[in-house]
Amino acid sequence: MVKTMNRHEEIDFPNLDVHIDVFRVTGKPTVVDVRMPKGLFSRDFSATDCVVEAGTVLTERERSEQRHSICNNLHVASLSLDILKRQVVDGDLDDIETTLRIAVESLRELEQLASHKDG
Repeated sequence: MVKTMNRHEEIDFPNLDVHIDVFRVTGKPTVVDVRMPKGLFSRDFSATDCVVEAGTVLTERERSEQRHSICNNLHVASLSLDILKRQVVDGDLDDIETTLRIAVESLRELEQLASHKDG
């Protein structure tokens, strides 16, 4: 008798309106479902979207580095979610966990920045 273990993990990024469901069943491929607003990563990036802590004065170089970091996180999140989607569709399930981890890390960084913007 083979005992199967089912695990359902929900990962939410409310400030980004992104929701990820991960279904793991022993002996079966991981299933990932990502829900997010259409065009989330295709919007034009504006310097005004760059978040700084209240009362923080940044030099032009520091602002540029911060914008660059945000853009990098946007690109990594977008690319890793696209790769994840393709891996699931193509049945290339060997690296799903790694790709998912990369996507979640980038989304966490963006979520943190988005929470500072609203607060």
